[in-house]
Amino acid sequence: MLSENIIILPSEKYLLKLSKPIRDASMATYLRIRSSELKPMEKKVILAADEVYTAKKCEFSNCKLYGVTESGEIGKTIICFMISSIAGSYRDVVSMSVISKLTTTILEEKCKSICSLLREVGFVVLAVCMDNLATNRKFYVNLCGGILSTSFNNSDCDNECSLIIDPTHNFKHLYNNFQR
Repeated sequence: MLSENIIILPSEKYLLKLSKPIRDASMATYLRIRSSELKPMEKKVILAADEVYTAKKCEFSNCKLYGVTESGEIGKTIICFMISSIAGSYRDVVSMSVISKLTTTILEEKCKSICSLLREVGFVVLAVCMDNLATNRKFYVNLCGGILSTSFNNSDCDNECSLIIDPTHNFKHLYNNFQR
């Protein structure tokens, strides 16, 4: 085949199947098991999100396709959602999704599905924490119904959620501005 210049690639349907995010029963089962081991106060968590910019490429390894978004595009950003217990030392990564461009719509969809997943498995989201990126600020404004406030009513988690802008990033930006 190599001498005849013929390359056989998997079908597009198979490639899309490989690149789907893990939102199925495996993540829910894992979180349900972890949640069952925690005390009720340790199940109250902060949902933190951050974006990581990566090289715009895809790789095929161990029968899995990495770097491709749900829509089949090559991604350049990974959005990561983590939870951290307010009254304990429990921390976990809930989702890592490859996206081509970070928008408020993507943040809203991901945050909504993650909050409902966390509620299903027994966690209570009390706060959402993100850095001061313009997209994140716009996401916060949308959550609050158009006017930015310190909290919003989270229908996906049946409670009031506080909005936190990550102070570490603010100090980093302040420090970097004085370095110039």
